[in-house]
Amino acid sequence: MNTHLKLLAFAFTFALLSFSLGAASAQNNLALGKSAVASSTKTGSPAKAIDGKLTTGWGSLYTNNQWIYVNLLSPQTFNKVTLHWQSAYATSYKIQTSNDAATWIDRTTVNGNTGGQNDIVLTPITAQYVRMLGLKRSSKLGYSLYEFEIYNTSAVIPQITSPLTAAGTVGTPFNYQILATGNPTSYAATGLPAGLSVNNTTGSISGTPTIAGSPANVTLSATNSTGTGNATLALSVSPWIATSNVSLGRPAAASTVQSGNNLSNANDGNTTVTRWAAVDGTFPQWWLVDLGANTSLSRADINWYSSASRSYKYLIEISTDGITYTPVIDKTTNTTVGDTSDAFSATARYVRVTVTGASAGFASAYEISVFGLTTTSSIQVANTTDQMVSRKRGLCENSLSAPDFEALAPGVSWFYNWSYNTTDIPPADAPMTYLPMVWGNQPDSLTGLSNYISTANPKPPVILGINEPNLLGQAFINPQTTANLYGQIKAIGDQYGLPVIAPQMALGSAAADSITAYDPIQMTTVTYTSAEPFLDAVFYYMNAAGLTAPSFSFHSYGGLGELKYFVQHYHEVYGRPLWVTEFNQWATSSETESRDYLIQAADFLERSPAIAGYAWYKERSTSNPNASLLTSTPGVLTIVGQAYVTLPVHDSGLYYHLPGRLPAENYVLLANGDLRATTDIDGAFDVTLTAAPSVDYNVLIDAARTYTVQFRASGIGTITLQKDGVPLGSVNTTSAGWQTVSLTVALPSGAQTLRVTGSGALTALNWIEFD
Repeated sequence: MNTHLKLLAFAFTFALLSFSLGAASAQNNLALGKSAVASSTKTGSPAKAIDGKLTTGWGSLYTNNQWIYVNLLSPQTFNKVTLHWQSAYATSYKIQTSNDAATWIDRTTVNGNTGGQNDIVLTPITAQYVRMLGLKRSSKLGYSLYEFEIYNTSAVIPQITSPLTAAGTVGTPFNYQILATGNPTSYAATGLPAGLSVNNTTGSISGTPTIAGSPANVTLSATNSTGTGNATLALSVSPWIATSNVSLGRPAAASTVQSGNNLSNANDGNTTVTRWAAVDGTFPQWWLVDLGANTSLSRADINWYSSASRSYKYLIEISTDGITYTPVIDKTTNTTVGDTSDAFSATARYVRVTVTGASAGFASAYEISVFGLTTTSSIQVANTTDQMVSRKRGLCENSLSAPDFEALAPGVSWFYNWSYNTTDIPPADAPMTYLPMVWGNQPDSLTGLSNYISTANPKPPVILGINEPNLLGQAFINPQTTANLYGQIKAIGDQYGLPVIAPQMALGSAAADSITAYDPIQMTTVTYTSAEPFLDAVFYYMNAAGLTAPSFSFHSYGGLGELKYFVQHYHEVYGRPLWVTEFNQWATSSETESRDYLIQAADFLERSPAIAGYAWYKERSTSNPNASLLTSTPGVLTIVGQAYVTLPVHDSGLYYHLPGRLPAENYVLLANGDLRATTDIDGAFDVTLTAAPSVDYNVLIDAARTYTVQFRASGIGTITLQKDGVPLGSVNTTSAGWQTVSLTVALPSGAQTLRVTGSGALTALNWIEFD
C-alpha cells in the first residue's frame, strides 16, 4: 500500500493536543462517537479513544499483541488513520480492516514508531471495522491511545447533479432520483407536494401527487462525512384530466314519457334494466339532460332498448342556454343495430337526443351517458381500511357530551338542534360542524341567528330554516309567510355568503294537522295534506319576490320505499339538490330492524347525486329507543350508531390505494344493488346484487403489472372486471353460499375507475382483493 507516516515527538504532541479536538476535525472524523472494542483494558475504556478528547483514552494490559478496533456501524470509505499515543505506545503495529470483525486484512505495518501523533495515509479503503494491532511495546507498559481517528480526506461536499425541474400529475405515480457527487450517505427533500415522500437512504422521491399546483421549490440535500450539498428543485403538479359520466343523476326532460319507463331512468346508471320510453311509436321523440353548467364534453354512449335486434335513427344536439341547439352527431340515416358510442368535442350545458325513427317499436333507451373531460385538481387517497368521514352525514340532537362527539365524529361531520345556537361544543379531537336553524316565525329567531353567526368561528357552511311549516305543532305557517321568512333568513345569510336550506318539509299529514291557506296557483283555499302543493306555493311567492331557494329539505319516517321515491320525485320535479334533515323508520320492533333500515337508507342517500346532506333522527330517542345512535352511557354507540358511523362514503374524488383488500361497500357508483350488514364470516357490510349489477370503484394502483384479483361473492353466476368499458377478465361462481374466486389481469399504474359487473344469479359481494 502507498503509506506515509508522520511521527512527532511525544512531548511536543502532548503540549499542543492535550485538549478536545476542534469542530472541523470532529465533523470529519468518521470514528467519532461510533463504537470501539479492545482485546483488553487496563486503563480508561475503548469508548474514550473515540470521544474526541485528548485528555481521555484507552490502555491495554501489559503484553504484546493487544488491539483496539472501531466499528463505523456501516461500510465507510476512508484514506487516513490518525493515532494519538500516550507515553506508552507501540513501536511496531498494524492497521487492519474487516467487514465482519472476524476476518482482518492488513492495510499497513508501521515500524520504528516513536509515539506522539501518527498520521497514516492510505489508498482509499471501504470497510466497517478498522483495527490497530500492537506488535511491540515501547516499554514494559501496555499500549495507550488518547484518540483513534479515521478520515476520508479525499471526500468533498456533495454536489446535486440531477435535473432541477420535474413535473407530475395528480393521481399518477411519480418518481425522481436525487443524484449527487461525493458518495452521499443520506438525502433529504423539504417542501414536497402532498402525496410525495423521500427515501433518506437512497434519495428516491416517490408517491402519487394528490393536489395540483404551480412549481414548488423543493430543497434537495445530499450529505456525506464532509458536509451537505443543497439545490432547489422546481416541481410542478398538473391536474388530472379524466373522462367521467357527467349526466348521471342530472335533471332530465323528454317529449313524452311512457308510464313505468320514467325519463330519469335514462341517466340512473343502470344500463340493462330501467329505461326511458316515449309514450307511443310516433317520431320524432326527444330526451334531454341539464348538466347544471357549461361542461367540456367528449362523447355520448347510448344503451338502446332491444339493441340486439333494433336500429335507431337519432340526432345529438347541444345548447348553452336551453333554447338554441346545435347538432354535433347526425345518425338520422342509421340502420345498424346495437348500442352506440359517438365521440365529439364541445362545451355545453344541455344535451338533447332526438330519435327520428326506429326499425321497430318506440323510442326507448336504457341509459344515455354523456361524458365530459373532468379536470381534477385534487384527489383524496385512502387506504382500504381507513374510516372516512362523510361530508353529507349529519345528526339531529338535543344533547351531546364530549364522549358522544368522540364516538360519532369518525363518520359523522355535522349536527343541528332545531335552534339558532348551541351549547354542545365538540372537543378539538372530535370535530363536527354545527348548522344553525331558524325553526319558525318566532320574534327572537332572526336576531339570535344574526348574533350567533357574527361571532361563530368558523362560520357554518349553510343555514337551515323553517321546520315543517305544513304540520301542526311545528312551524305551522302558510306558504306566503314561509316565503317571507325565507327572505329574512336569506338576508342574514347573504351578509356572510351562506346559503339557506329551506323549508324543511313534512311529507304529509292528516287534514286536522295540516295548514290551510289560500293557494296562489290553484287560486282557492287549500288544506295542504301533502308537501308538494305547499312547496309549489312557497316557490311561487319566492319567485314573485325575486328569491330562489338553492335547495330544500324533507323528512321521511315511512320506510325505504318512501325515502327513495321522494328523493327521485322531488329531484325530477324541482331540479335542485335535496337535503333530508330527518329520517328514520318509526315502526321498528328491534334495534336490528332499525340498523338494517339505516344501512340501506343512509347508503342510498350517501351515493345519490341528488342528496347534498342527510341527518338521522336522532342521538337518543325516548319515543323510539330502537333507533337511538347512543346508549344512555356517554360515548357508547348502539348497533344502530355503530352502523351509522362506519358506513362508507362514495365521493367521486376519493381513491383507494392498492394493492390490498377493497371492501365491496367502498364503491363510487352502484347500479342494481344495496348495502346490508354482512352475512359472511368477516367484514361489516356487503353489497347485495340484483339483476345485471354494476359496481364502480375508484382506485390508485402503485405499479403497472399483473395482479391476482380475488372476489368474495355469493350466488351462481359470472363476475367481470372492466376498465373504460373494456372487459379485463371474467370468473364464474359456482355456489349459492359465500365463496372466493379469482382471476389474473394486467393493470396500469395510477388513479383509475374499475367496474365490476355480474350476470346470472349472483346475490352479494363482500370484498375484492388485489395482490
